[in-house]
Amino acid sequence: DTAQALAGVTNRMFAAFESRFITAVATDLVKPTVSINSPTNNAVVAEQITISGAAADNIAVQNVQVRLDGGPWFTAGGTTTWSYSLNTSNFLNGTHTLSARATDTAANVSNTNTVTVRLVNVPGAYLQRIACGNPNNVTNCDGSIWVLDVAYANGAFGYTGGTGGNVANSVSGICAAAQTLYQRERFSTSGSGFSYRFDCPIGVYETTVLEAETYWSAVGQRVFNVFIEGQQVLTNFDIFATAGGQNLPLTRIFTNNVADAQLELLFAPLVDNARVSGVQARKIADMFSGGDGIPDWWRLAYFDHATGLAGDNSRASDDADGDGATNLNEYLAATNPLSTNSVFRISAFSHAGSSNAVLWTTVASRSYQLQQRDALSGTNLWIDVGPLRAGTGEVITQSVIGSVTARFFRVRAQ
Repeated sequence: DTAQALAGVTNRMFAAFESRFITAVATDLVKPTVSINSPTNNAVVAEQITISGAAADNIAVQNVQVRLDGGPWFTAGGTTTWSYSLNTSNFLNGTHTLSARATDTAANVSNTNTVTVRLVNVPGAYLQRIACGNPNNVTNCDGSIWVLDVAYANGAFGYTGGTGGNVANSVSGICAAAQTLYQRERFSTSGSGFSYRFDCPIGVYETTVLEAETYWSAVGQRVFNVFIEGQQVLTNFDIFATAGGQNLPLTRIFTNNVADAQLELLFAPLVDNARVSGVQARKIADMFSGGDGIPDWWRLAYFDHATGLAGDNSRASDDADGDGATNLNEYLAATNPLSTNSVFRISAFSHAGSSNAVLWTTVASRSYQLQQRDALSGTNLWIDVGPLRAGTGEVITQSVIGSVTARFFRVRAQ
């Protein structure tokens, strides 16, 4: 090597080498954020509402979910801006909490954002019919539609537990179109039975149960109990014995109160399986637990309880907002008993010769009749002036023809 170096010869030596790079795995630990823009906190809402807001993340928002109180989470439409439509009609009136949460693409979940709202729904009619165990809608012999069997979902109706069955025997006295209504069934598969739930406005309900014994052929082979809202309505029920034989239709009708906005029927087996072919839930009246003329739904809406209490001025004779109208009068007029800006009264009277008018405040859910009489004492009767007027939510003006120098006026809401 020395000789070669002296001679000016250069040797180059090569060897294998290895390069290594250490990289860090980036982990997203940053939570997204979410806000609710509508409805605002303490808003009064009713019927179909849209919950909407915004969400943000350092990388990307995967989805936003919303819920009412402690119910199930529902996925909203959109991400950084989002919305969800919720029908509140079948939930209990009063104070509720709306919540929203966001999840990012790394599965980080935001802190929950909440607002408080007050549900004030005026309950209307409620009617649902279910063809139990049936995969299709069925038209009964009277033309009524019984909808296909579905699992219960929050805010709706359906079954919990059990399974569908079908015994295709001909059921006596039932038209051809409605045979499957009685042939098909939901029956129990465990000792705990199965139930049907209807999320519905509170009130008095008529519950109809359709049955037929299409499988067993003797007394005592199927026995079960039925409970509605926790109250036992059928005890040791034997369809064969009650109907008088096999393949005979049987209808049982019950009346019950629903105070919690969910009608529940439980079918509990004793011998073999409990079963049912059809269930109908129909609201027939409001509940008046307080006995003072104010229905439960109204007092729940504004005071969060069904009966009047002295502590919060929620009794019928109380004037909770101090506007001169009692709670009973506020209910009858469909005004807000907690707002002095919501009151039913004649607001003005204009008089100019033979051109006169009465003005009063209205709400959209009421109709109004202006009446007059010449004296408050004596036998004079109140006489209608003009037609019945539909409320608009604004002030209504009703013209009065002729002299009014000795007349008194009032407006009746209905």
